[in-house]
Amino acid sequence: MVKFKQMNGYKQLTTPIVKRKEKVVEKFKFMTVDGFTKHNGCPIDTMIMLKGENIWRRVWCRQFSNVGTLHIKVGKEKYVVGEYDIPELKSN
Repeated sequence: MVKFKQMNGYKQLTTPIVKRKEKVVEKFKFMTVDGFTKHNGCPIDTMIMLKGENIWRRVWCRQFSNVGTLHIKVGKEKYVVGEYDIPELKSN
């Protein structure tokens, strides 16, 4: 169950993020030359796992000029993710 708070017309994720991994994005067949998609923005290499789930979720970025907003998709809903809420990668 994803928990969030409604803020200024968007849903801010409040479910804790427990894991992070980096997986290189393969070029999707529906991506533009610049690496963007029509509806979801740009998929980035970061994937996260939420508390209480066993599913890795791709983090997406909506970019406008030099500002980006990170979000994940759960079903048809999008939830904004704070960059500082994503745990650091642990070095081996």
